[in-house]
Amino acid sequence: MNEKTKQKKLDDFYFGNHENKKVIGSKVGHAFKSIINPSILFNMRHNCLYSDRDILHVVMRGALTNNFIENASESLILDGYLNVPNGDTVRYHIKKNEIDEILKRFTFVFDSIFREAKKQGLLNGEVDLAIDWTSVKFYGKRDTKMVVGTKAERGTTKAYQFATVTIVEKNKRFVLRALPLESRDSEHLKAVVENLLNYAKTKVKINRVFFDRGFYSVAVISTLKKMDIQFLMPAKKSKNITKMAEKVKLPATRLYRLKSKNKGTLVKLIFVESDKRSKNNSQANDEKEIGVFATNMSLGPDEIKELYSLYSKRWGIETSYRMCNTFRTKTAATDYSIRLFLFLFSIVLYNLWLCRKPTFHFILT
Repeated sequence: MNEKTKQKKLDDFYFGNHENKKVIGSKVGHAFKSIINPSILFNMRHNCLYSDRDILHVVMRGALTNNFIENASESLILDGYLNVPNGDTVRYHIKKNEIDEILKRFTFVFDSIFREAKKQGLLNGEVDLAIDWTSVKFYGKRDTKMVVGTKAERGTTKAYQFATVTIVEKNKRFVLRALPLESRDSEHLKAVVENLLNYAKTKVKINRVFFDRGFYSVAVISTLKKMDIQFLMPAKKSKNITKMAEKVKLPATRLYRLKSKNKGTLVKLIFVESDKRSKNNSQANDEKEIGVFATNMSLGPDEIKELYSLYSKRWGIETSYRMCNTFRTKTAATDYSIRLFLFLFSIVLYNLWLCRKPTFHFILT
């Protein structure tokens, strides 16, 4: 059983158990008063029936039960709580906030959590990061604000997308920052990557950053080189790279000029034997595919042989996405402010859970 499969089984056990989720809710709830509630405000009027805390209480219940806002509100009422707003009221107060204001307030919350994490020694030393995007499926109209096209999955080709930078070291996979992804245009991705890394630099010492193939472009790679960031990402197999792969003796390193319109940048390509067999080959003795990575790292022969093992650390970001989904309050709302708010709120709870993870050691072992 590989590391990715073992981690998924652990996550499924941990979050699939009702009693475990009650413990998580209890521990995370202690941070509600000190971190979340003072930072996320809704500019309530003096004569409003509900407080900021009342609104957040419903969102918190929805997140910890992975349920819709309406169901979260009803469950609080059934539990005997007073001053519980209904779903429409919660959504109304969330969507009053502009996107920039939501990002600003959650950045303050993230900063508070990281200060706590540093006290616990969780962010010390150099760390490897991964930058990627995640999709929240959407079933409404394609021209809805911030909705982008995606590959067909679960009955839709539309989604809201968010870019994140995440620590991929075991037991400290904090999501450092998340931003809206308006498109996957290379210039937009470049700006998002630069923003994520500049913020990450203020929180941790960066060792290496792993990327998905979707970030392989002149714009992004040029930015990473300019920022002096060590990176590793799969290269897209153009006709030229495919021809090079057919001629090299594995493993091999070659300098390659990546071009786009009138721009270009020099990048190091590493050709290695892939750990996956060709889709066109089904026999056990068939030749394996050749994997091609783009990087600016200095790697010795032994490190190149273990390149797939090194790149597998990127799967840590998939673990963080899966865990954040567990803390997601569900909604069918199309307003982007609501979607962004609930996405960032799920990250806050996930990061808080990581801070308090040692408390649950008896469950995990």
